[in-house]
Amino acid sequence: MTGSLSLALWLLLAPGATESYLGLKTATSIFDDNPEFDGEEQGLEVAGVVENSPAQQVGFQAGDILLRMNGVRLRSDRHLENLIASLPVGTAVHAEVLRGERIIELKTNTVPRLLPRVASPEVQAFVEVRRFGIVIEDLSAVEATKAGLAAGGGVRVRRILSGANSTIGSKLKAGDVLASLDGETIHGGEDFLALAGALEAGKRVAVGVVAGADRRTVRLRTRDPESYVARFRFPLLVDYISDRQADETYFGLLPLGLIKYERKENEKKFCLLWVICLTVGNNEVLENLDG
Repeated sequence: MTGSLSLALWLLLAPGATESYLGLKTATSIFDDNPEFDGEEQGLEVAGVVENSPAQQVGFQAGDILLRMNGVRLRSDRHLENLIASLPVGTAVHAEVLRGERIIELKTNTVPRLLPRVASPEVQAFVEVRRFGIVIEDLSAVEATKAGLAAGGGVRVRRILSGANSTIGSKLKAGDVLASLDGETIHGGEDFLALAGALEAGKRVAVGVVAGADRRTVRLRTRDPESYVARFRFPLLVDYISDRQADETYFGLLPLGLIKYERKENEKKFCLLWVICLTVGNNEVLENLDG
C-alpha cells in the first residue's frame, strides 16, 4: 500500500479499536548533556518507524530523540506506549524531538491500533539500589489486568535488600504490586528505575500498593546513605578503620597483616603527597534477603 492512510481509513480497518497508535518503535531512554537544553534532557531514541503510520507521515526518523509528548516528559518505552494507548483515537499529538543539535516539533493525530499489543513472554527483573534497595519485576498482561492496571503497568516486589530503610521492610513485602510512585503511574521496571532515580535522597514519597484486593498508599523515605570517616592512615604510625556494617572499629600502631575489603557509597579520598590519606564514605552493603 502506498501513500497516506487517512484517519477515516484506519477507523474503517479497526472499527472496534479502543487504543490509540502512532507507529513508533523506541529504544531505552538516553540522556543528552547539551547545555542548550537546560541541563540533562531525558528522552527515548526512535529505533524505527512503521510504514504508512502517522509517525512516518509526519516525518519521524530513526535516531530521533523523543523528549516530550503533549508536554509529558518521557521516561521509558512502556511509558510512551501506555501514554499513546490511553488517548482517545484521533487525539492531536505534539511531540518535542531532538534531531542532531536541533529541537523540532512534530504534530500528528493518533489512529486506532489494528493489532493488539503483544506482551513480552519474559518477565524481567530490575535491581533498584539508589533510593529504595529493592528488587522488582515486570507484570504480565494478565497480572496487570488482574491488579486493575493497564497492560505493561506496575511492578511486583521480588525482594527487599538488607541495608534498605527499616520503613521499607515494614511497609512492603515480596509479592506486593507497586502501581504509582510519588504521584506518577509506574509503567514497568525501566520506568520505575527512572522515577526512583529522579527522587532526592531522604525524601518521603507516596507509593500506591496493590496486594490482592487490598489497595493502599504507603509513605516511604528514600535512602540517604550516611557518610562518615571510614579509614584514616598515617604510614607506620596509625591505622584507624571504622566498619559500621560489622560494628567494629580498629585503631592501632603498625597494624601489620590487617586486610579488609570495603564497599563504599559516596566515597571521597584525600591524600597529602600520597602518603597521609583520609577516606570518607560509608561501607554499607546491600544484600539479598529471602522472601
